[in-house]
Amino acid sequence: GNEYETVPSSIQNEAVDFLNKQLFKTPTWLLDQNILAKIYPDKGVELMRGIQEGTLSSLMSLDRMARLMETASLGKDNYSVDELMNDLKNGIFSELKSNTAIDVYRRNLQKSFVSKLIDAIKLEKSAVANFNGRRIVMVDTDLPSIARGHLIELKNQLKVANAMTTDRLSKFHIADLIARIDQALNPK
Repeated sequence: GNEYETVPSSIQNEAVDFLNKQLFKTPTWLLDQNILAKIYPDKGVELMRGIQEGTLSSLMSLDRMARLMETASLGKDNYSVDELMNDLKNGIFSELKSNTAIDVYRRNLQKSFVSKLIDAIKLEKSAVANFNGRRIVMVDTDLPSIARGHLIELKNQLKVANAMTTDRLSKFHIADLIARIDQALNPK
């Protein structure tokens, strides 16, 4: 049937926590050159981008967002879109808190996360999700507002980090993300 089990927050938190630790934190186990060379010679960065991007797309798909909004409305113990974005943001941008250099894999992942938040504030009427056989027009839901709120929070965190970081490429990357977010929040 179409019925979804509602998963309690704690389990969803653990699942995202697992992804943050095992996949989004640059998985050196996946980058072992001996293994990689056998599967995809010369494709380390792009292979990694593909795996992380695919996971992020699935986590932030419109159908999943619709489902989280519906189930969260049924009880405050249910995992919400806001919690998901928070968990992802804290994991994917952990360098901002620890003030450590951001490696190329993490820079790619961070760009991908920011662009998914930006997509969510630019939804067209045609962006429709399916939940239990109902069509939900996503631009009319809380999704754009939540994404906008997270972009604003993230921009403030990036500005603080930009003043602290000494790593040159991290600095360029952080400035670039700030510019992308500014452009999305205030399109000329």
